[in-house]
Amino acid sequence: MKFKNIETERLLLRKFTEKDLDDFIEFQSDSSMYNFQPSAVRESRERYEEDLKRFISFYSAEPIKAMPFAVENKENHKVIGKITVSLVDNQHCRMSWAIHKDYRRSGFAFEACKAIIDYLKELNLGKIDINIWSGNEASINLATKLGFKLVDIEKNARKKDDEIFDNLNFSL
Repeated sequence: MKFKNIETERLLLRKFTEKDLDDFIEFQSDSSMYNFQPSAVRESRERYEEDLKRFISFYSAEPIKAMPFAVENKENHKVIGKITVSLVDNQHCRMSWAIHKDYRRSGFAFEACKAIIDYLKELNLGKIDINIWSGNEASINLATKLGFKLVDIEKNARKKDDEIFDNLNFSL
């Protein structure tokens, strides 16, 4: 899998750099980002810096197993989210996304995901999967709009703060 910058009408999907740290912290430190994830808001700037450096290290791995795309708004050059593609094998990958709360419900996630899906199809990746926790209606709706189909439900697969969630597996 080879990384490529992707440009859409409103977005530049590119590699993260260390200069992105403040924007990265801004969207990653929003607690609503973790409503449907097992992780939580980091306790320090240093922890976010470690996370960002880990993302950056993925680009030089051989072979590349994960491609975190920084989602940059071309209008203000602000990183407003991330989309991560993780390679399962030569014909199969998983995709996940997170968008800054101030940019949600504006079509940015759809625009970014659609462009990345088109790129993955160019690479002849035969199968793209996503896993979404039950209750995450925004991501379920986005997945459906992108053409993903629900293929499996793992009942009671996730637990967070004493709340139980199903794991919804979608495939394209």
